[in-house]
Amino acid sequence: MPTETVSEAVQRLTAAGYTDDYRAEAQGPRSHSNGTIHPPARFRVDEIVRFEGDSDPSDESALFALTSKTDGTRGTYSR
Repeated sequence: MPTETVSEAVQRLTAAGYTDDYRAEAQGPRSHSNGTIHPPARFRVDEIVRFEGDSDPSDESALFALTSKTDGTRGTYSR
């Protein structure tokens, strides 16, 4: 089964309506589009896409598809 790349996952999630990007802040994820910070408890995690390095499985990252329970904003967060 072919593995989805990070860019393919972002494109797929964007097409599904996850159009905002979130970045980590001390208070919680901050929306890139409007600067709003939501406490982490006010998010629903809809999907987690995990990526591992080809030669080192401990070299991993994850892409989260999130929906804000506060205003319904949908976006992605990566770590």
